[in-house]
Amino acid sequence: YIEASKGRLYNSGNGGNSAALMAQAVLLYTFENILKVLHPFMPFVTEELWQALPNRKHDLIVSPWPETQLPRLELSEILGQNIPLSLQSEYQLPWLQAMKLLNILL
Repeated sequence: YIEASKGRLYNSGNGGNSAALMAQAVLLYTFENILKVLHPFMPFVTEELWQALPNRKHDLIVSPWPETQLPRLELSEILGQNIPLSLQSEYQLPWLQAMKLLNILL
């Protein structure tokens, strides 16, 4: 998307091109949410990048987690079948082994 947006951003000129403004808004929204998701793994780097963005009044650590409009599906819904409880329990069978048994991974 970044590569596809370059044409709209560079060709916008000094006028208020709505395509360029929309591309900027989408890029900023995406970058903000990427920083929020990466923050638990890279707190110092993401906080520095967050503070470099315009109009930041609070720290990244206190910003709300990104929300999605996508529906949440259970594993049984994804597979289209009932999964035995013994496979769902982490205590009876580790998760990776359960996925291997169901031929989902590897």
